[in-house]
Amino acid sequence: MPSSIFSFLQLQVNCYVIPTIIILGDIGNIFIVILFNRRRKNSCSTYILWASIMNSVAITFNVIYTLYSVNYGDPTLRSLIFCKFRPYIPQVFSQTARYFFILACIDRFVLTINHSYFRVISRPFVVRCLMGIVFIFWLIFLIHIIIGTTIKNGQCNQFGVYSFMYFLYLLIFVCLAPLILKTIFGFLAYYNMNSLHRRVHPINNVAIHRQDRELFKLVLAEVIVYLITTLPYPAIIIEMAATNYMNITKSIERIEMEYFFLTISFALIYLNCSTPFYTYFVVSKKFRKDFKTLLLHFSCQCIWQIDTTES
Repeated sequence: MPSSIFSFLQLQVNCYVIPTIIILGDIGNIFIVILFNRRRKNSCSTYILWASIMNSVAITFNVIYTLYSVNYGDPTLRSLIFCKFRPYIPQVFSQTARYFFILACIDRFVLTINHSYFRVISRPFVVRCLMGIVFIFWLIFLIHIIIGTTIKNGQCNQFGVYSFMYFLYLLIFVCLAPLILKTIFGFLAYYNMNSLHRRVHPINNVAIHRQDRELFKLVLAEVIVYLITTLPYPAIIIEMAATNYMNITKSIERIEMEYFFLTISFALIYLNCSTPFYTYFVVSKKFRKDFKTLLLHFSCQCIWQIDTTES
């Protein structure tokens, strides 16, 4: 395959695929916010609701930035302040969303264990405190992005030693840590749930209501999607770092191929932030029913307003 093909495909992914994923994800996250806003008394619903809000803010910021860049040029090349805050703002909100969802996985796990002492973390006050701590942590921790990102040789990026540190941050805190934590607590909750169903006289089945089981299904589906969409990025980063460390001579075609697959892995990470609504719609019958009810309600309101205006 000619090397120019990889450059062309990478351009198409950046220009069309990623913006489409972002826009569809924003629409889906808005629907999740509307639907889960009615279930705020449930701790897991609260985590999912605010994770969707955080994802929506991050995605909307990227949409506005992309549309502005297409029409007026990249502002990060003209303003050092915007260059520094361009990666910082979406990272704060997307990381907060990821770790809110980890809290949702922990919440489902706690629901399936016998010790009521641990269920204190599902109380509304504790939930609000945990979410506040997570958000403030990422606001402070990610200041290194503002410090390390700069404009150099006509590019807004991370350079030198900080470039390696930034990739290390992405590898550990964006990919591996959420992946490991979601997988551990998601499948522990799945194992415990199955154990409860196998008992002759399950003690906790009374406490685990149908809504909780539906939320558990959504959480587990999200864990699986996260596994699929996140694994390629660390694999590519490790391959690139290993080959660079061993001083392997790479052809232009090999370099362009690596950056093409790196772009695909970034697109998959965007996909992970954009797919919750569509994942929930596929796996949950109740979610589909609630969404259809919402659309019907909006349709009735629109018809009523039209009739009122005409009369």
